[in-house]
Amino acid sequence: MPMPSSSSLLSAIRRLLASLALSPPPAAAAAMPPSSPEPEEEGMGRSDAGGGGGGEGGGGGGGRALSYGEAEYWDARYVEEGGAPYDWYQRYAALRPFVRRFAPPESRVLMIGCGSALMSEDMVDDGYTEIMNIDISSVVIEIMRKKHFNIPQLQCILNRFSVLFLSPLKFTIH
Repeated sequence: MPMPSSSSLLSAIRRLLASLALSPPPAAAAAMPPSSPEPEEEGMGRSDAGGGGGGEGGGGGGGRALSYGEAEYWDARYVEEGGAPYDWYQRYAALRPFVRRFAPPESRVLMIGCGSALMSEDMVDDGYTEIMNIDISSVVIEIMRKKHFNIPQLQCILNRFSVLFLSPLKFTIH
């Protein structure tokens, strides 16, 4: 089965958010390209317009702005933030009814792009027993592994995502 294009994936995300009467937070909305039938160029998301300063990462002064799809962007950002927790959209408590509707606590959950969010921890507190957190940032995965070493329900894995689709693992939601 072919992978959906990034533009069709963004359209699907927009439709899902609209069906839930939700909208992405302002920072995320600014990062999403405008709706259009044109395919995105290679890379995921926009380049950081700051070019290396101003709190959005930017890649550390090499002259080239990094995009959200590059591990280097996220590594620099998590180093700068010192591993502080950040839930991109909302905390689990706000999303709980939606999550539980599609995945009861006995589900195997794949948290793609886990970052430093508290959602997985909150889900374990709510009775979830198997959550695999993956991210492209080696920095945040190391932070999360150290933080969650005593929570056996959480696994934190560095993954460039493409390897994951070859895996025989099965998950209820992702």
